[in-house]
Amino acid sequence: MAGEMSLQEKLDKIRSPKLQNQRETAVVLSAVEDTLKDQNHNATPTAYFAALLALLSQSIIPSDGVVNKELASSVVYLLDLVTSHVPTALLRSKFSQILTSLGPTLTSKDAEAPLLRSSIGCLESLLLAQDSTAWALSQTQISPRRAVAGLLTLALDHRPKVRKRAQDAISRVLKNPPPSPSLDHPVADMCAETALKTLSSTLASSGSTKRGDKNRTQEQHQPGILHALQLVKTVASASGGWPSKKIEPLCEILMGVSRSNNEYVTMAAFEVFEIMFTGMADQFSSTKLPRLMEVVSELKPSQNDSQLLPPWIAVISRGYDVSAQISPEETFHKLPALFQM
Repeated sequence: MAGEMSLQEKLDKIRSPKLQNQRETAVVLSAVEDTLKDQNHNATPTAYFAALLALLSQSIIPSDGVVNKELASSVVYLLDLVTSHVPTALLRSKFSQILTSLGPTLTSKDAEAPLLRSSIGCLESLLLAQDSTAWALSQTQISPRRAVAGLLTLALDHRPKVRKRAQDAISRVLKNPPPSPSLDHPVADMCAETALKTLSSTLASSGSTKRGDKNRTQEQHQPGILHALQLVKTVASASGGWPSKKIEPLCEILMGVSRSNNEYVTMAAFEVFEIMFTGMADQFSSTKLPRLMEVVSELKPSQNDSQLLPPWIAVISRGYDVSAQISPEETFHKLPALFQM
């Protein structure tokens, strides 16, 4: 990416800290570099990585959690910088060790936001290095799927910066699948299912799918609904519109959300549809579009439903717009059927 700092530039910046909270990281980096010199190791990303892993095991113990908060924050911050520069084979071999070490920070309710953001960054680099064999492992094992489950939870965190960092990591992972004939990343269905369950349960708690519901409960749950919709958007934008097997349940939920009296919630639901159609506008993902159009057509509300009919018309119109860009002639022949709906 143009303008992105190199690893050495980032480390140089740490060596000259301007803020108090950066000085601890500078001290840790200096100690690591002194150790590498004493052991006659070149200061390569791999050497930094190995030294930092040793320090990680001293600051975070899986059975006891974070035993040295200051050291842990600095070590994980440096690991976040270094990990993306380490050979893929090494990241695969160290996956279980690192996930086990970071586990206490990812699951602790007391973990501070900066430590969490750095931990998420480490996980992102680790996950991008995994192959199809690793992705096939069960979520019950110490596996990439378990790591993604942790990211999905953090993608709904109440702290905006933590939430955004987790969503960005999920997006990058889904956009970089291992070589495979499949349209979607191996973990895309799991991400979609989690996002759908979260949205469904939040809507059920708020009662916002019930027409005319304006009580205080809905107000309290609005942030949760918007966070859940943002997670849905993240998965949709990174998965060519949405994983093929999960299109129908998502459309049903989104059409229900569009009944909400809250304009922010309704707008967010339409943004998901827009992301889905946009994601299916390229040749690679366009094979999903007919199924999406079919599902939206089947969800046509009654002509007397003044609340749901206008948004449905807007969605189906956008769908035909995208369809016409991909298959103009075929879409033209389908237009008469649209007017007979």
